[in-house]
Amino acid sequence: MNPQWLDMLEGARRQATAARLIAYANQRRWFRGKSLKITERHVVDEIPLDGATLADAANVLLIVEVHYETAGPDLYIVPLARAAPDALPALRAERPEALIDGDEDGLVDGLATGSAAAAFFDLAHTGGTRRGRHGQLVGERSELFSRAVPAAGAAALGLRVAGVEQTNSTVIFGDRAILKAYRQLTVGPNPELEMGRYLGQACDPPCAPRVLGALTYRGDDGRSCSVAVIHELVANRGDAWALAQRELKSGQPGRFASLARLLGQRTAELHLALAGRRGAVVDAGADFAAEPLTAGDRRLLADRTRHMLDHTLTALSGAGASKLPAGARALAERLLAPDGRATIERLLADFRDLPLEAVKTRTHGDLHLGQVLAVARANPNGAGDGAIDDFVIIDFEGEPARPLHERRAKGSPLRDVMGMVRSFDYAPAAAQVPGRAWTRQVTDAYLDAYLDETRDAPFIPRDRAQLDRLLRYYELEKVVYEIGYELNNRPPWVEIPLRGLLALAGLESDT
Repeated sequence: MNPQWLDMLEGARRQATAARLIAYANQRRWFRGKSLKITERHVVDEIPLDGATLADAANVLLIVEVHYETAGPDLYIVPLARAAPDALPALRAERPEALIDGDEDGLVDGLATGSAAAAFFDLAHTGGTRRGRHGQLVGERSELFSRAVPAAGAAALGLRVAGVEQTNSTVIFGDRAILKAYRQLTVGPNPELEMGRYLGQACDPPCAPRVLGALTYRGDDGRSCSVAVIHELVANRGDAWALAQRELKSGQPGRFASLARLLGQRTAELHLALAGRRGAVVDAGADFAAEPLTAGDRRLLADRTRHMLDHTLTALSGAGASKLPAGARALAERLLAPDGRATIERLLADFRDLPLEAVKTRTHGDLHLGQVLAVARANPNGAGDGAIDDFVIIDFEGEPARPLHERRAKGSPLRDVMGMVRSFDYAPAAAQVPGRAWTRQVTDAYLDAYLDETRDAPFIPRDRAQLDRLLRYYELEKVVYEIGYELNNRPPWVEIPLRGLLALAGLESDT
């Protein structure tokens, strides 16, 4: 019995609980309103996860709404549990982020400790429903979930909470499944769930982890939000970013070029599936049917990138320039010169105005080396990078900071391709080794393999000049975004995209 839940959620204490939880959330990476002034916060619903009522539940899901002075509102989930007094010392030492505002009352984040994740998992596994005050949490399961997981569910598998805080919360169940819980709720279809279900039918064999189950919050007001998705767990040796780092630091980075060819093939297979050109035949419906990339689409894309460029150049000039490292400041000055801006404008105008024949499809939306698992299918129990013989693409949520309609929008698959290419540029800098030659070699291998595999695809222009314009535009879009991101989050890294933009504009050699 947990009468404490009732005590926390009645009368004036309900508002105090909301304030306490948002103060906790504001310290976590997954809270996206850190720079905004909060004006209101309140608990909009509470759902017992493992009991018929709040008094019966060990784990409770709270949904908290936050209002800001200049934005919002946002919805967040904070699943709560109570830690036993004798468990608190270990939590303080090993997982302090689980403790809600100190530990005098044992209140913990149930995703950070894993107890709420187990309740999520079992609810999806059974296809059950939990009723809250203003809505319900609904579990969904696939046939594969029932076959792959023992009847006892989470208890039979054991769980492991991901050790690094991310924008979402991830928990692994044995060697069978991985659960991703979305801390910030978004009303509407979940791109990751949509893509996973589609690719499970459109790729044979699967080109992405298959969806086992999902959890959805359905409010009595008609709002529907994805809370969590559960995928099959793919045995892996870490992500391709970590693999590239090891290769670069080893002093023998040439091995990665052959892996980059394989990665180009896997990227191509993904895009062919999304275009309805690979494996099993599936009725895509309007959400996945390919459409022409129109002149109107290109105007909108060019205008959005120009707006982003204006914002970025403003941030690089004036007082903003004085905050840059010396090397980055010199690069920014070259970019701000009239010939720099004119060259970039010409690239945008070429993309917008010159002929271009291609189609748009659903895409990954945020593809880079960190979104790819390195796999050893031939020797899954072996050790070492030499055993890696495949890649699996994951995380189809899209860029979390973008609004839902943008993350679900169709576009050229070459946007994904240039996202991957840009991560090749970042890898040597992160490894702190000279890497221009490595980046060129790996990029050429990746692009050659991708274009070989997709040569007859409808999203690849037949005319080489049109293809080059499309590639240049998406590289421009990505590198401008990177400059803004680094200025706001990692100023010492801003030199990487600045050099990339100057090279794209022909103002700096990439040798």
